[in-house]
Amino acid sequence: MAAMAYATLLVERDPGLAVVRLNRPERLNALSFQMIAELQELLGMLSGASELRCLILAGNEKAFCVGADLKERAEERQRSRSSSPFDRSRHLEKSRRLFEAVETFPTPVVAALAGQVLGGGCELALCCDLRIASTTARLGFPEGKIGAIPSAGGTQRLSRLIGSARARELLFTGEPVDAATALSIGLVHRLTQDPDPLPAARAWAAQILERAPLALRALKQALRWAEQTPLYHGLDYEFTQAAVLSGTRDLEEGRKAFLEKRRPAFKGE
Repeated sequence: MAAMAYATLLVERDPGLAVVRLNRPERLNALSFQMIAELQELLGMLSGASELRCLILAGNEKAFCVGADLKERAEERQRSRSSSPFDRSRHLEKSRRLFEAVETFPTPVVAALAGQVLGGGCELALCCDLRIASTTARLGFPEGKIGAIPSAGGTQRLSRLIGSARARELLFTGEPVDAATALSIGLVHRLTQDPDPLPAARAWAAQILERAPLALRALKQALRWAEQTPLYHGLDYEFTQAAVLSGTRDLEEGRKAFLEKRRPAFKGE
C-alpha cells in the first residue's frame, strides 16, 4: 500500500482502489481553498489510472464534511475588499468544477459518511455513485439559515435523487435528517453501525473490484446518459458500449470463467 502526501487529504492506494480521507479535523473537514485545489488535482491524476476500479471518499467519525469554510471565505473577502459578482462567484465556480469532477470520475465513487454531512459536504456526497452512512451521520442543507442556497448542484441533484417533495422539505427547513431517515428517503444506500463507515465502504468496494474494469467504466457512462439524455439516445449509447465490450479479452475471460465455475481474472483489456 502506498501513501501520498497532501496537506488536507489522506490518500491510500490498494490494488484497484483509492481511498481519500478529507483531513481537516480541526474545521470538521470544511472545504478550504487548499482542500478544493488538492482534491481537484488528485482526482485529475487518479482519473488517468487505468488500473483503478473504485474510489472511496471519507471524512472522520465527527464529520464527513460541513461544506465551505465560511471563516476562511469571510477573511478572504475582507482582504480583497471586493464585492463584485465576479469575485464573489470565483470560489463557487471552483467548488462546482470539483463536484463535477467527482460526478464524472470514470470509475464508481463510494462516499463513506459519518457525523456531520452538511451543506457543501452533502452536495459532495450527492456527486458520488454510492453512499454508505454510519448511524451517527446527520445530513442536511442549512444554507437558508444564513441567507444562501446550495451553490454546487445541491438543489438539482437532491431533487432528482429523492424527489421534489422531500427535497423541498430538506432545503426549506434547513434541518438535517438522521441516517435512518436518509436511508428511508433514498439519500443514502446503506447504513453501518460502526462509527467509522470506512471498513464497510471497503467491503462494499471489494465487490466492485471483482468486476471487469472496462465494464465498470462503461456502466458508469451509460448511467449518466440515462440521467441526462432522452431514452433513445441512451439506448444508442448502451448498444455502442456493449458492442465495444464484446471484443474485449475481459468478456472472453468472464464467459470462460463462468463455464469453468471459477472466479474471473479481469485485466482491463
